[in-house]
Amino acid sequence: MDVTNQPTATEDRTESSYTFEINKKGDDDNSAMLTLGDADPLTRRLMMAQPSRNLKNKCLYFLNHLLHAIPFYYIVFGVGILNLPAIGIVLAVWVQISCVGRLYHPSLCKQGTVFYKSIFANKQSLEYFSKRAKKSMWKMQIQQFVMNNIVIVLVVLPIFGTETFGTYNDIILGCFWVTSNVTTVVKLFQNATTDCFQKIFSEQRKECTQSYLVSVQNTLLDNEIGTDEMLKRLTKEQRKVETYAREANKGLAPFLSVRVIQVGVFLCIMLISAALVSTSTTTTMGNKLRSLAVLCFFTMLITFGCIQILKQITSSNKIWNESIQKHLNDASLAPTINKLFGRRDDFDKWLNAHEMSAQRVFGSKVSMERLGQLGSLMLSGVVVAIYFLMRDELRNLL
Repeated sequence: MDVTNQPTATEDRTESSYTFEINKKGDDDNSAMLTLGDADPLTRRLMMAQPSRNLKNKCLYFLNHLLHAIPFYYIVFGVGILNLPAIGIVLAVWVQISCVGRLYHPSLCKQGTVFYKSIFANKQSLEYFSKRAKKSMWKMQIQQFVMNNIVIVLVVLPIFGTETFGTYNDIILGCFWVTSNVTTVVKLFQNATTDCFQKIFSEQRKECTQSYLVSVQNTLLDNEIGTDEMLKRLTKEQRKVETYAREANKGLAPFLSVRVIQVGVFLCIMLISAALVSTSTTTTMGNKLRSLAVLCFFTMLITFGCIQILKQITSSNKIWNESIQKHLNDASLAPTINKLFGRRDDFDKWLNAHEMSAQRVFGSKVSMERLGQLGSLMLSGVVVAIYFLMRDELRNLL
């Protein structure tokens, strides 16, 4: 069997040595794993502040979100932008309810989990996570501080001097200015490790996927072992990676499912609000057109955001398929595959049945095919809805 153009085992191990080190540390030497006390003070506090860690953090997150979301969506979106306070109240209530999604994220401080191992496997992994978490936190703090104050200057300040909020108009808006910035800082501090970890864990899962499929390729290319030994090696590697994948999917599935629900309901609220404004007979033409334009604009943004979330969820399946195409779609593997599995179709079924092949949402694996179908349906539906909502208003302008 000609293997001249195949990547060597040494090259592939070097390429993914970080993943192998994590797996070995996690599976074979838990006693040597680092602990929360080994992290620097800021990283330790960030991890300890994660909302899902304990009841105290959950209560603080819920209260802080309450102080941030309801005034923001009511004052900025409902009153300032749309001039429709009722819609602002509905959005504020839903955003407050949907904040429970953060509470479903696996606690990174819980020892023994695959998430804990991915951070505390060794000094290198802990330092990498610490660097990314702190960089993410400071970056988001600066961005949100600037954006908050731009929104306040462009949207909230024009409301000053009016009697929108009655006698205590200036006091209410002044308090909003302060609480908006303070609650944003607290929220980002609590969310820093969760947001950062999602990206890092996705990178690690990608490495683990590639490393596993390379090991399958190397086993199939090894002419010095018999069929029984090949099956033993494949079984050993599969059990190892499937244990990792089952725990990862089980831990992240509730969090990802709630995110999909959160964005989906947000999109429905926007469409229903736009429909109510469009059919309203009490709203003036100018206000109706402005409100519809804003609602349709945010509807499109949320639609693309929803598709982006689905793309992130299906990234594992995309990487899995690309790695199979790269490492296991080789003519030189055909004789061995036929000997072990009977047909290429059976081999493909075995690969697709892996838990590692995709993440789960609502208990089902999310594949690229499902993303394409759902994304096309969603985008088409939103575009059609916006057309019918805006048609009469644009016609009146002409």
